[in-house]
Amino acid sequence: MTPQHMVEHLGLLVAFSYGRITSPVTPPEAKWARRQAALMRDDPFPRNFDPFKRGALPKLRYASLDAARAKLLEHVGRYEAHWAEHPEAMHVHPYFGPLGQDGWAQFHTKHVQHHLAQFGLLAHLDA
Repeated sequence: MTPQHMVEHLGLLVAFSYGRITSPVTPPEAKWARRQAALMRDDPFPRNFDPFKRGALPKLRYASLDAARAKLLEHVGRYEAHWAEHPEAMHVHPYFGPLGQDGWAQFHTKHVQHHLAQFGLLAHLDA
């Protein structure tokens, strides 16, 4: 994953977390409780965590890393405004299922830490 791929990927997941976009994938309801319990624990995502086994990198959406970063920051601003206005909202994560504000905040914390560790910008927490 290149830095731009990572920034675009983070922006995409932030957009999910305030309902800007939705996924055609919804995890089976029988798996929600177990996956959400794992999400809410303090341990980090496993080093090579890729629940969708995508393999190939997606095509870049933006012309540059700076443009991708600007879009990520735009999504973060919308995320903060959305949750301030709709604190009881629920939005579906394609792996963890429906999450409220606390679940999405926990997801973003773990997700960003996971990718920063991949780039050597943060010591991996399970090392």
